[in-house]
Amino acid sequence: MNHTNDRPVIFLRGLLREQAHWGEFQQHVKKTLSNRPCLFIDTPGNGHFFEEKSPLHVRDISLHIIEQLNILIPPEQIVDIVSISMGGMIALDLATLAPKRINTVILINSSLRNFSPFYHRLLPSVWGSLLMMCFSTAIGKELKILAITSNLKEHLLNTGTSKYKIISKKIINEWLSIRQRHPVSLLNGIRQLIAAARYQLNVKPNVNLAVINSTCDQLVDECCSSEIAKAWDIELHSHTWAGHDIALDDSQWLCEKIDFLLKKATKTFSGQSSFN
Repeated sequence: MNHTNDRPVIFLRGLLREQAHWGEFQQHVKKTLSNRPCLFIDTPGNGHFFEEKSPLHVRDISLHIIEQLNILIPPEQIVDIVSISMGGMIALDLATLAPKRINTVILINSSLRNFSPFYHRLLPSVWGSLLMMCFSTAIGKELKILAITSNLKEHLLNTGTSKYKIISKKIINEWLSIRQRHPVSLLNGIRQLIAAARYQLNVKPNVNLAVINSTCDQLVDECCSSEIAKAWDIELHSHTWAGHDIALDDSQWLCEKIDFLLKKATKTFSGQSSFN
């Protein structure tokens, strides 16, 4: 089995998002991890699979991803996984399902039902905005998502930069283009939310684990990540100003952190995981 530092890195997004939503981060991380194949995977109901029905259970999403990986890479190939939000739940389930295929899982602003209550996993302050999205236009939906998941506006204002209107317009136009190509149905959105809400994992997977969160996350309480880290004795790395979508707000910081964590991760041939 391959234990070298040229393992493929799998990238998983969260609710209603697809590989294209990684945006410019894709190019940045490919440059940072220049010796590693970077594979950006879609889940059922999103992206290239937008016409499929989203499963009601995370395990079924995991099985779908394994089918994709078996096409893209040899079955014996060990991989690392970088995951955000609901993608973190899928990554943990994959690590439970196929621990010999996975060396490292990095969780970004994720949560688990058994460690955090629902009002931390989805903050009450955004419930109204999420409900209004059901009745909004396409551009209205994307504007609300940007407001909830990004702190870029506040950061740029605090640093005296007046480029936010230009940057946000570019982001929204890109997201509208994605929505037009691969529209996610309301039913699939609800099914994904149900799958995420019900997922829990009581046993720590036998792989290397690291947790990244944003202390200013407006969507998911930062304590959701810290509770996972505390319960499983995992390193916690925090961003001080970014929103839920750290890849959007500060891709350079996230790329450097991912590179650092993947280089740090080791796995012994006995299957014991550690961060040395």
